[in-house]
Amino acid sequence: MNCNEVKNKMIFFLEGSLSDSDCQLTKKHILECNECKLYSSRIENMLEIINKQKNIEPKPFLYTRLLARIENKEKNKAIFYRKVLQPIIISAIVLFAIFGGFTIGKSYTSTSSSTQISETYYWNDFSQEPIEKAILTDNQ
Repeated sequence: MNCNEVKNKMIFFLEGSLSDSDCQLTKKHILECNECKLYSSRIENMLEIINKQKNIEPKPFLYTRLLARIENKEKNKAIFYRKVLQPIIISAIVLFAIFGGFTIGKSYTSTSSSTQISETYYWNDFSQEPIEKAILTDNQ
């Protein structure tokens, strides 16, 4: 058996899933070859680390802490909406209403300017007469 074949079968050898004949050939090669022996020890160390990581128990209350963090993020989004977006939206609506009022007012005054002139003329007529005389003549 050569080194490439042994390296390809090394994980299966360490897990014990090789056939008996392949297992004996691999074991014999590992004992004779220093490079494969070093490779075998490295793979064994990695498998031990992986098995240790599999057996770690989660910390207590991990789920509740994660859930609390998620809720805090959602609250921060709501606070952002209330403190930043809501005033901007309200200000935009108010400015739009004011601009719309000015626009409507301009269109109304431009179409009714002739009426204002006649009313202005009519009121200017009253300013030529003394008001006391008009009051005295109405009472009699």
